[in-house]
Amino acid sequence: MRIDAIAADDVDRLRPLWLALHAHHQQVAPELAPFVDDERSWAVRRSLYDEVLTERGFALVASEDGEDLGYLVGAFEPALWPAMFAGAPDVAELETILLRPEWRGRGVGSLLFDEFEERIAAAGYTDAVIGVLSGNDRAEALYRSRGFEPAVVILTRFQRPPEVRSVSGVDVVPPSEVDSLRSLWLELHQHHRDLAPGLAPWATDEASWAAQRPKIERAAEEGLLLRVGPADAPRAMASVVIDRDNPLWNDTWLTGRDVADVDVLAVSADARGQGLGSLLLDAVDERLAALGVLDQVIAALAQNESAGRLYQRRGFRPAWRWLTRFG
Repeated sequence: MRIDAIAADDVDRLRPLWLALHAHHQQVAPELAPFVDDERSWAVRRSLYDEVLTERGFALVASEDGEDLGYLVGAFEPALWPAMFAGAPDVAELETILLRPEWRGRGVGSLLFDEFEERIAAAGYTDAVIGVLSGNDRAEALYRSRGFEPAVVILTRFQRPPEVRSVSGVDVVPPSEVDSLRSLWLELHQHHRDLAPGLAPWATDEASWAAQRPKIERAAEEGLLLRVGPADAPRAMASVVIDRDNPLWNDTWLTGRDVADVDVLAVSADARGQGLGSLLLDAVDERLAALGVLDQVIAALAQNESAGRLYQRRGFRPAWRWLTRFG
């Protein structure tokens, strides 16, 4: 068996392997439908691989006797959650790893992973992240054996618009009032630290707000920053950003061009249990429906089970799990 690096001009070699992974995703999690067809899936993924291989990463293929057994793609990215974690400013991301079914459990994945580790170490990267489809327990077990820990769960609601209700008691926050939400964000940041101290290193409050504030300001500029309570004593907030043509979604799932990311949902400790989170999500649904955005994603700390239950009651389904390894 041999492991070769491939260049961008040979990226089509990965097509049958990627489509095998796309089929595997549909088998593992059929409840996450609708999925895109093979032609669309490869077109989007190929564009991503072109960018990775020409600008910021590498691809490895394991083969034997002229047959490709599996592959791995690694990329170097800005840190994904600087408002949460105090890691390095850039991380290595394992974009894809796939083995043909008949070669699973025969050490090929470990060999590819070893090469990934050697390459990112040689490039000077100490922090790494890996994404895995929810329900792909075998892959997650491999990653955990390599020192990765579940950190963030992404839940999706694609092509299943909710029943929209008219909402009162929720204010749209203008950009001039963004800083009034600092304390509420930092309370959520502390809540995350309390739930998962083992995910350290956590960002300081100052660094956390500095990283999160631009995203909240962007939401305010787009009319998608919502608050319950007065500006001088906010009780809850939701911040939404719109992703466009994000390959994390549209190389696998059927979505519109725009996908709304409910980036922050925060309720002060003394207001929890009063339905404010649901009220804000109703308001988010109402505003997005007016914009014609039908698809949503929302993230929860992997250890925040109560948040996950709330989102699932609203029709979101766990779709993607991010695992991290610092240092």
